[in-house]
Amino acid sequence: MDENSESKRDKDLALQKERRARKLKRQKMLDEQRKREEEKAKQIRRTIVTCSFWGTLILLGAGCWFAINNGIASDFLSHQGQKYLEVKEYDKAIRMLKIAESMNPVDENIVYLQVMTLSRMPITYENMKKLYEISQYEDFDEASEYAFRVLRYIRQQVDAMVGANYVDYVLHDDIVYRWNNTQPIKYTVQVGNSLPSSYMTEIKRAFTAWSSLSNGAIIFNEVNNVAEADIVVSMANTLPTVDPNDTLRSAVTIPVINDDILNRVDIIIKPIDSSQLEQGSGAFGSVMKTQIGHALGIAGYSSNEADVMHFSGDYISNVLPNKNLTARDANTLTLLYKMVPDVINEPLAPEEYDDLFFHAAITSVPGDGIDNDVRELMNNLSNDVQDIPKWVDLATKYASKQHYKHANAILINVLPNVQDNPQNNFVILYNIAVNYYKQKDYSNALRYIYAARRIDATDIDAIVLQTFVELRTEHKDVAMQRLISINKKYPEREDVAKKLDYLNRKNKGK
Repeated sequence: MDENSESKRDKDLALQKERRARKLKRQKMLDEQRKREEEKAKQIRRTIVTCSFWGTLILLGAGCWFAINNGIASDFLSHQGQKYLEVKEYDKAIRMLKIAESMNPVDENIVYLQVMTLSRMPITYENMKKLYEISQYEDFDEASEYAFRVLRYIRQQVDAMVGANYVDYVLHDDIVYRWNNTQPIKYTVQVGNSLPSSYMTEIKRAFTAWSSLSNGAIIFNEVNNVAEADIVVSMANTLPTVDPNDTLRSAVTIPVINDDILNRVDIIIKPIDSSQLEQGSGAFGSVMKTQIGHALGIAGYSSNEADVMHFSGDYISNVLPNKNLTARDANTLTLLYKMVPDVINEPLAPEEYDDLFFHAAITSVPGDGIDNDVRELMNNLSNDVQDIPKWVDLATKYASKQHYKHANAILINVLPNVQDNPQNNFVILYNIAVNYYKQKDYSNALRYIYAARRIDATDIDAIVLQTFVELRTEHKDVAMQRLISINKKYPEREDVAKKLDYLNRKNKGK
């Protein structure tokens, strides 16, 4: 091959190499351009998807807001709840209705359907609690009355199951306290050598009597150390928390409570004097049985003199010697320990609640024996018609059990005897008005609240009551303005704030 041919071949190879390089470069540029375009297209798609998502979410949110604020969602849920109720799927029905109520808390029909559902469900702590809450709704007349009727029926069932009792009177400062009886209750007696041996024996017999009454559900163990004891029996010349004028009282029982925990209970007895020694150890034993009943959580008294927990059990001079615990004492203790307490020594686990009762649902309605109890109190008062505070207390007892007609019958009967005492006159007129308001008898409620305010025009409770009553009458526009004014002047009045909030939400929903 000559030199020219070789040179030509080299040039051709160089040109081919250059063409290949240009082609690769061009291909690389095209690939990079394609990648940029693909990435741009991906970004556009991501943007479109994101915008679509947020747009859909915003539309859904706006739709939900519109549905909730216009009652559409709550209406749908309440309709679904009613459908579940009709096919007896009560758990699903109550879930739907509770959500519907949270969306529209001013719709009484939703709450009424809840009561209807709960009345067909098992008697559990949560169901009783919800029924009790609804029974306390002030602005839902039909639903709250229905809930109260259901609770009354439940109370009748409970009384039939447990037997005659006086559980209405176990409360201590509006709470229920008791022990967790899964463990023995330890007690100690710290009285030195002050008591004769027969009296010491009666203390032990009293603890044994209550344990036997519970059929072994409650067990007592005696210990020597106060630090270990749950119940401490001691002696003092002066009984704490007792009126100094009440010199005849023989003993007092005081629960020691810290942060809703029952740390212990102190039973404090007076030194036994010669007159009490004459009563004998049997009378002292009866007193100790009453005090141990208090220590177990029966904070009040039975009105039946046959029961150990009759109020005479605090007085050696009044109590019957060697008094035996009755079936009513036993039934009351049984029912007390079937209720979820407010205060207990060892907190209950949540799973234990459904086997127990919500105590407010039990004690808020009258039991079978309440009328007999009240009749006995009226007999006790019949010899002292001028003892106005006792009559008012009796009426309050009726009113606390929603027996407003009975309460007003007592108060109206007392009214002529207080005309010369403005303070008592005002109190009785005010309470009569409250009871008529609770009965939804607004014309009579106004009549008596006006009379009360003629005696004291500045009492804020009377002003608030008048306002609440007038909100139910043709004076509601004026009453609404007064309610707003009261709320501004007395922002601490929760009842006024709640009423105003309810009315504002109700009016907004119209």
